[in-house]
Amino acid sequence: MQSSRLRKLVRVFLSIVIMTTTFFFLYAFRFRVIEITDYTNKHNQEDTYERLEKMQSKVENLDIHSYGDQEKISGYINKNFNDYAMQLIGNDWTDNYLFLMSEKWPAENFYFDEAHILEYTLYIGDAEASVIAWPLYPDFFIVYVRVIACVSIIIGVLSYFILSKLYQKQVIRNFTNRISRIKILHKLSIQLIVVNIIAIVLGLSFYSVANQNKYSFFEFVRNKMDFEMPEIDERVLEDAINKAQKVDFDYVKVTEILKDITPANAGIDFLSPDGAHISGYEKFDSYSLYEEHVNVIQVPMSKSTRLFYNGGEITLNMYYYPLIPYVYPYQVIIVLVAILLYMLVLMNFIQYKVTQIRQMQEDIEKLANGDLHHFVCVEGSDELAQLADDMNHMRASFLETIENEEKLQQSNRDLITSISHDLRTPLTSLLGYLEIVKYQKDPKKNAEYIEKSIDKVEQIRNLSDEMFSYFLVYGKQGNVDLQPTPLKDIILYIQEGCILLEHEGFSLQTRFTYDENLIMPMNVLLLKRAIDNMYSNIRKYGAQQTPVIVLVEVHKGMLEVTFKNEIASSNHVESNQIGLKSIEKVVEVHQGEVDIKNDGTSYTIRLGIPIRTA
Repeated sequence: MQSSRLRKLVRVFLSIVIMTTTFFFLYAFRFRVIEITDYTNKHNQEDTYERLEKMQSKVENLDIHSYGDQEKISGYINKNFNDYAMQLIGNDWTDNYLFLMSEKWPAENFYFDEAHILEYTLYIGDAEASVIAWPLYPDFFIVYVRVIACVSIIIGVLSYFILSKLYQKQVIRNFTNRISRIKILHKLSIQLIVVNIIAIVLGLSFYSVANQNKYSFFEFVRNKMDFEMPEIDERVLEDAINKAQKVDFDYVKVTEILKDITPANAGIDFLSPDGAHISGYEKFDSYSLYEEHVNVIQVPMSKSTRLFYNGGEITLNMYYYPLIPYVYPYQVIIVLVAILLYMLVLMNFIQYKVTQIRQMQEDIEKLANGDLHHFVCVEGSDELAQLADDMNHMRASFLETIENEEKLQQSNRDLITSISHDLRTPLTSLLGYLEIVKYQKDPKKNAEYIEKSIDKVEQIRNLSDEMFSYFLVYGKQGNVDLQPTPLKDIILYIQEGCILLEHEGFSLQTRFTYDENLIMPMNVLLLKRAIDNMYSNIRKYGAQQTPVIVLVEVHKGMLEVTFKNEIASSNHVESNQIGLKSIEKVVEVHQGEVDIKNDGTSYTIRLGIPIRTA
């Protein structure tokens, strides 16, 4: 659940970053849109002239040489002409020196055609001044900002759905799976490397785009935030001028005076009536001012005022850079966002893998508590998914083992029950025959009952042999003790069996080729039991009309024992194959091999057991 929420958070964050970047990218093209749409020719200049005429009626009784009246004029311009950048120049002054300027000023004034500049003559008391105005097109920019905001939101929403689709289609996982086929690194390592590369690329891309388009951000802030020119109290200003007059406007001393009255991020210059620079002081960071590719920071809010005192007149120029305080925070923020972007993408991957590990831990805990039917589920094809798949195979194998164990236990119980029942019948008969023999005095009848008793004993022996073979095949075997034993011991036992077969009416063809000095590691009891089973099979299924072939030889360090007989056509006894499985188990214990051939008319079994010489 936490991993899913984090993935959604990452997609939301990426969508917001894309939306914000798109907005400022489109905002940078606003003047190009003005040129393309020819909006400058649609600008209403008649309304502007009407406002200038109203302004004329407001200022015609003011004194242009009064500092207070200059403040009134400047306030009127900034209040009623916020859609223009304006300059007010005195026509009767030397070199038409600028003395008033609106606080709003276009940073991109090279976009404005001179054909759209307005000029107007303004009469202030007895003086005459020229008003020069550059249109700022605020109505157009309001509409443009709303349009690109809607476009950016649409792109952000589309980005979220595209990122969601990419996640659902497991694009990164499929990509890493293709790379992992090279088998240079583990799949999980490749996934981590790919996610790191994607996170780094996203972080660096965002930083690069945000840093290259920072001019758009600062232009937006400059146009949308209501910055105000810092004010200097008139008494403080008069006091500064008086101090400067006392020191005869000495450059160094006046600079110290200006240092005390200059606002932060601003500068003040004192100029003589002929425009000569008397002194000045700057209180701002020059490095931030000349931020690369950001002209709007370098364009100040300016105010030029001509002041009169008892000894003459002086021009005060104050310029203010409102965007300087935002330069360093902007860099810090885009660096932090880039790092956050990297961390979110990386943490999303790590959290996803940790969630998989926790889910696997919960699944294993359920398995440990006995719920072996619980499936361990991990998505993907990396090492964690492979581990989960291996655990499922192990769980299925364990379930199969338990099921087989239960079946084996049930078979053992059934076998014991069956053999107990089968043993009870011949034992009861044997006991009855022996009691009859005990009390019967007739020798002929006693011989008959003794023969029947022998048959019952043979039946009991066969049942015990079958039970032994069963437990040999299906029972749990420990380490079987193989003792070095002369080879001739087991061959003599084979020869004894051949003699018994001949006594029972079978004809044999035998060949024994071996060295009596050979010794082999064996368990004599188990090997004799296997040989007995081979003879038993011949008795049950072999035809007495054709010879039984018995071959014993030593070949390439192996004792090879071969029995071949024809299958009796009249014998249809069902076989449970326990005897054969018992033979295979005995040979397996001796690290040998069994080869069986049955073509329906003849039956051949060959045992191969490794030996060692003395």
